[in-house]
Order: sequence, then structure tokens, then C-alpha cells
Amino acid sequence: MGGVVVFCLMTLRGYGVIVFWVLMRLERFLYVLVEVILSAQKLGLECGILRGWLFNTMHGNLGNRTGH
Repeated sequence: MGGVVVFCLMTLRGYGVIVFWVLMRLERFLYVLVEVILSAQKLGLECGILRGWLFNTMHGNLGNRTGH
């Protein structure tokens, strides 16, 4: 009985580490994305093509993740 509890705790801890790692990666990705957008605006590159590409890329990624 004790072994089952330990196994469950270890499994949960494993999932916690995976979730934490994914969140850290996502945070870094979003940070880089914001930096790129701000840099583009500073350089005056905020044209329709760039905005359209970013918009489509973001929506495409979100759609693929949620499966809708």
C-alpha cells in the first residue's frame, strides 16, 4: 500500500517538473516574441506583411495546440 502512494507522489512530481519546464520554455518564447515585435516597431518595420505573418503564426500555433 505504501509503495502505491510513493509511486503516485513520484508520478505527480514528474508531471510537475514537465509542466514547470514547459511554462519556462513558453515564457522565454513569449519574451523573445515581444522583444522581436518591439524591435520591429523601433526600426519602423511594422508593415502589413509582418503583422499579418505574426497574426497568422500565432493563431495557427494556438489552433494546433488546442486541437480546434
